[in-house]
Amino acid sequence: MTEGCRSTPEALGTPPPGPFPQGVHPPPPPGSYPSAPYLSGQYPPGQYPTGQYPPGQYPPFGYGTAGHGVLPYRVPPRRPGAGVAAAVVLCLVLIAAMGTAGMVFLISFSGPGRALTGTGHPGTVREVPGGKGGTGGEDEEDLTPERRFDQDVRIALEARTSALRGRNEKAFLASVDSADPALVARQRQTFRNLVQFSLAEPVYRDVEDGGTASSAVAGGREFGVALVHRLGKADVEPVALGYEETWVRRGGAVMLAKSVPGRGLARSRSPGPIDGIALKVAGGGLVTVAAGPDVPMPTVTKVDKIAEKAAVTVRRLWGARPGPQGFVVFLTRSKTAKQSWYGGTTVAASSGFCASLYAAETAATREVPLRLGGARIVIDMAKTRGNADLALTLRHEFTHAQTIAVQAVRTSADQAYPVWAEEGFAAWSEEREVPLARNQRLLDLRYLAQRGQFRTGLPPGRPRDFYSSREETIGLNYAMSAMVFRYIAERWGSAQAIAYYTWIASGRSGPAQAVLGISSQEFEKAWTAWLVKQVRSGR
Repeated sequence: MTEGCRSTPEALGTPPPGPFPQGVHPPPPPGSYPSAPYLSGQYPPGQYPTGQYPPGQYPPFGYGTAGHGVLPYRVPPRRPGAGVAAAVVLCLVLIAAMGTAGMVFLISFSGPGRALTGTGHPGTVREVPGGKGGTGGEDEEDLTPERRFDQDVRIALEARTSALRGRNEKAFLASVDSADPALVARQRQTFRNLVQFSLAEPVYRDVEDGGTASSAVAGGREFGVALVHRLGKADVEPVALGYEETWVRRGGAVMLAKSVPGRGLARSRSPGPIDGIALKVAGGGLVTVAAGPDVPMPTVTKVDKIAEKAAVTVRRLWGARPGPQGFVVFLTRSKTAKQSWYGGTTVAASSGFCASLYAAETAATREVPLRLGGARIVIDMAKTRGNADLALTLRHEFTHAQTIAVQAVRTSADQAYPVWAEEGFAAWSEEREVPLARNQRLLDLRYLAQRGQFRTGLPPGRPRDFYSSREETIGLNYAMSAMVFRYIAERWGSAQAIAYYTWIASGRSGPAQAVLGISSQEFEKAWTAWLVKQVRSGR
């Protein structure tokens, strides 16, 4: 069983459940047809997921401002004093030296919170190429202790950014409090994990909330920190991992004393496997595959080869449409890892899931509606059965990840498009080229019909209805959803099946009329007649 990409903006209300089970298949009668490749082994009654939806399925917070490095922040207006008189005298001297011929006065003005480079205008922050910040001419003695501390932490985060980009482990750990050897070890492992991936312009940023960059805690100050990055070809825009960090001052320097992935940041999908365990990484083509100590390197290499073929198939199907150019897959055999990485899942039978990530906020996109920036796929190797099963699972999850750029982002408990469309499209993608007579979803429907559990009509559109607590109903919904797109592909072609899905996934209604040229009623009637014929033909 696999699961799909989910995303929900937490700030807009009670978060919906997710990710959700996919691809549930009832056991076939002995000898009637090959067993479903979606679940591991044969499944006797009662071993289907019961629709338990774990909390906390939130894509990561949107962070930061334009550029990289020290983030701009407001500083108090400069107090007039002796420095003003000195400046006047200096200006008079310069004017006398220049003479009156050709003398030009250049006066620069800047609004609050922003200054042109080099103006040093009071009450502003200097912005320089690359996003590095300064105090806009603010004297050190003019900063409050809190603001000086915040500024020093931003400078330390900028140094960590430079160290990560330069793959300099010693410099990366220089700001980590050596009084905590366990913290140093965890940060060292995080660094060694990160440098194994192809990261595009990673940057550590502090997250300002309502103008408050930090809050006082015992012995130091607490910050929300984001690692903004693009991971290989998997992200269409920068995404972020979030941390709640405590910084202290040791001998005049600020030091990182505590770092907790995800805590304190609204829509973080942390923790992830990058933090806390030693990863081994393979790939570099369309797919990057990583695993912890519980999956041996030969398995990682084998999965990478299978994943590359699955990725080629999905990319060929999707073509030049908007979306990621590659994928990232994390492998595990740990129940704990599956339940925690990128939000995780508690569905015991799940063999994999896809977690979607929000695009990190920048100055250019702050006023733009939320978008999905990338996706991470987690595969439970303990639940996969053989290479064929793994290949279909990967194709399913890659299809979810591939389509993030055309999906409307949910802003309430129910997503902006019916869940049967998302799951049915991925299920159709798994066996798109398999002859209809041998399609596993159709075989599942024939089996359910033999048990009197087949029904007609489109599956439910709401997640809480689609993912029923009854095993047979879940299997029926997945199979029926896949057959919607199989019917469109059989009658109008694969391109129209894709167009039908993208129309729905964008949050628009009336896909049949817009894409196929017939009314919704006509479409459902024709599809139902076709499906009933296919199911009965197998009896």
